[in-house]
Amino acid sequence: MFNCIYAQNLAFMAEIAQIINKPSEGSFFTQKASAVKNDILTKMWNEEKKMFFAQTEEGAIDFISISNLFP
Repeated sequence: MFNCIYAQNLAFMAEIAQIINKPSEGSFFTQKASAVKNDILTKMWNEEKKMFFAQTEEGAIDFISISNLFP
């Protein structure tokens, strides 16, 4: 859940940077948002269970909660 909120926040920061005419900052936040989104989709998705799972250094936390639905 927090990773999704973080990615959305980065995208909003990119929009704000564009509005206030800070294109380099906007580009930075756009790239960061894209990287986080890509990590969510590639590292947190469990193809077998068709669900997203939180991750630790040891691997996926195999626990089903409302957070599995956020992405």
